[in-house]
Amino acid sequence: MIFGRLITKIAFAYAAALLLVACGQSVDSAPAAEDSTAASFQNLPDWGGWWLSGFTGGVRAATANLDVYLPEARRILEAVSAPGANLGGGAEYCVTTRFNGGSNGGGTDDVEFLLMPERLTITNGDGLLRRIPIDGRVLRENPEPSNGGTSVGHWEGDTLVVETIGLHPDTTFPTSSRPNSPLIGENVHVLEHLQLNAEDQLIVSTVLTAPQMLNAPLEFTTVYSRDPGYVYRDHDRCSLDDRSIDPETGFERFDLTPPADLPPPPPS
Repeated sequence: MIFGRLITKIAFAYAAALLLVACGQSVDSAPAAEDSTAASFQNLPDWGGWWLSGFTGGVRAATANLDVYLPEARRILEAVSAPGANLGGGAEYCVTTRFNGGSNGGGTDDVEFLLMPERLTITNGDGLLRRIPIDGRVLRENPEPSNGGTSVGHWEGDTLVVETIGLHPDTTFPTSSRPNSPLIGENVHVLEHLQLNAEDQLIVSTVLTAPQMLNAPLEFTTVYSRDPGYVYRDHDRCSLDDRSIDPETGFERFDLTPPADLPPPPPS
């Protein structure tokens, strides 16, 4: 009985070895594949953790020179930049967070870069989601618009180059989901170069082409610093249930000016 079981085990092992040979693999090739996968992860730069871009540079610097904007876009940017301009309290009136070709996060929402051998996923505290294959595929033509766009990437040395198209044409710039900012329009193309520098900063150099908003490609650089103390908190900017906000303008519908006879608050 024991001898019969031994013969059965030997037969199964022999059959498995023959199957591996038929598939073009050696019997000891499985561990090598695992080692190859581990090595591919080890060769990637360390982009782990959460990153903060702050309030300087990036898309803010992209509005420093208004000459690159077409007349209507320039008019809107000049209006919202005027001293005392009403920027609207409901700027993000129930519009899902979108990528607009600018930075992946603003001054208050940290960004996470999940780098794998064949894909980069970018997300932030406001719910942005970009999935970027870096497996050698080409950028497909005329994709359906999506919140994160359609992207592909490839390595040039230690720099990841990402191309993105397929953004929603009614997304605004430089801040997305803001009724009082210019629309990026159609046929937008975004070219990003991502590289970790010697100061442990993630540098993203961007070239934005938006022919319905810009008269020439716009170039700017966003510097991300690692935030080791970041604690993720789930939140939502959508104000769908706030009927005091006009969804077309993002402004309050009601006059919030306090009455002249309102007594001062009690001392603390």
